[in-house]
Formats: sequence, structure tokens, C-alpha cells
Amino acid sequence: MAILGSSYNRQHTIVCVTHFKTDINKVWNDIINIREEQKWRKDVKKIELSKNEHNQSIQIETDKYGKKKYFVIDTETQEYIQKRIITNNKSFSGEWQIKLSRENSLTMVEITETGEIYNTVLRFLYHTFFMKNSTGKIYLYMLANYLNEKDSEIRQTQLSA
Repeated sequence: MAILGSSYNRQHTIVCVTHFKTDINKVWNDIINIREEQKWRKDVKKIELSKNEHNQSIQIETDKYGKKKYFVIDTETQEYIQKRIITNNKSFSGEWQIKLSRENSLTMVEITETGEIYNTVLRFLYHTFFMKNSTGKIYLYMLANYLNEKDSEIRQTQLSA
């Protein structure tokens, strides 16, 4: 697996897009408010907010594997959130950009996942089994279920792999 994994690119970029009938303000609140997010994120046990020494927001997610820390880079507008993994991890790193916009009477949510997988075994597993359902796509499925919009189409496009 390690040999096969080394034949894949370390970096990948995937974009996932969906449209919801739900108002953009509610979608924004369900994403940014950790109490709401904990209700629909089935992949985490607990979400906490903290500040680092530069007074920047840190989101700490506890899942079945332990804690993962995310650095919340920008949440100034109701249109854009950027999170970057800051946990020291020798296997992978990455960031997510979440953009919200209004399109006619719908709320468009676009997630761009940019990642780098250093571990060749994980890289093989990712490209072989997990790439079809990126973390962005899974995130949007969970959000769609919470919003009672299970029929929302989620498109996933791989820009690089």
C-alpha cells in the first residue's frame, strides 16, 4: 500500500456545492454557532471554542479518535469561513473554505477542501476508498439532513489529486 500510495499526489483540492431552500441566515447560524453545529455534526462528540495567544479563535473538535484543533481564520461576514488544521499531525494537513451566497431564492453553500497527505498508506486509502465522499461532501450531507433538505443535490468536483 505504501508503494502504491507514493504514486498518488500528496496534495488534493475538492470543491463541493449544494443549494438549500433554507434562508442564508439560518444556514450561517447552523454552521457558525457551535451549539447548533453539535446537533447536526454526527462525526464529532464535542465542539469547543478557545483563543490562542494572538486572540484568534480556535475551534476544538473531539471525535472518536481524539481531539483535532482548527484555526478559524475568517468569519467576519455571513459569506465566508476558513478553517485550517493546526493540530501537529505527521500524516496530513488541510484547510476548508466555506462560502455562502444567495442564488435567486436559494442558499448556495460551497466548500473547497485543500489537503495534503504525507503518509503514503493513508494517501493510498484516501485515493482508493475515500475520495468519492470528501469531508466537504459528508459535511454537506449532514447539514442537509439537519435542515430537512435530504433531496438537495451535492456536486463534488476534484480540481487536483
